[in-house]
Amino acid sequence: LISSSIAVSAQRNIAKLCLDILTKLTDHYKIEKISFIDSFNNQLGLNEWNFQLSQLGLACKIHYDLFLQINSSIDQIMGGFRKKLRYEINQSKKLWKSSVLSAKSSDKEINEAWNEFKNLHYEVSGKLTRSNKSWDIQKKSLTESHAILVILRDDFKRMIGGGYFTITRDEALYAVAAYDRSLFNHPVGHLVQYIAIEEFTKQDIKWYRLGRRPHDGESPQPSKKEFDIGKFKKQFSSHTFPSFEFESH
Repeated sequence: LISSSIAVSAQRNIAKLCLDILTKLTDHYKIEKISFIDSFNNQLGLNEWNFQLSQLGLACKIHYDLFLQINSSIDQIMGGFRKKLRYEINQSKKLWKSSVLSAKSSDKEINEAWNEFKNLHYEVSGKLTRSNKSWDIQKKSLTESHAILVILRDDFKRMIGGGYFTITRDEALYAVAAYDRSLFNHPVGHLVQYIAIEEFTKQDIKWYRLGRRPHDGESPQPSKKEFDIGKFKKQFSSHTFPSFEFESH
């Protein structure tokens, strides 16, 4: 990230210096392969960093990242969704109770909900997918105002779904989710997304990054599950931006 007040010539020099340093580190540690990702950063056109990477003769893959621009009220954003999606969200509001955990929540609320969310994720996955340390880091981000946790409960106060989203001043990211498998055919995830987006509008966040949309022709070929997840995310997006992955041979 480079300040817009810096002259273009200085931006070129900064990008070149960064690449020189990375090249020296790669040589020193005998790293065989290095990847660079150049993603959307709210600027028009490609930046100097992308241009210099393209001049190195690296292999380049193009990915498609899904975003929702948040520059209006939640009602206006809902108006941009398809009629079927709006219907499913409204139906899900009648079925489950939602809440948002953040740094404003009490330690007791966070601790109890976080353990429930971890257990739900374990039950859905059928195994431990990552270390406890990574969960602790995410919980810390929640208590330090860098994330929110949206949870849904049924009439018996049982957690049936949840979504964890990291946030900065300008951008939110869809990071982790877990939903009761027995409710697979119900719009549980739809309501989690809606509640999260509603919260983003309150915080004046500009962009919500939903994640990558898989496409045919990718290597390796995405699985059916990955295509289905991409299709789900696409419903909530307003923009698709290219993301460039440069990789050394």
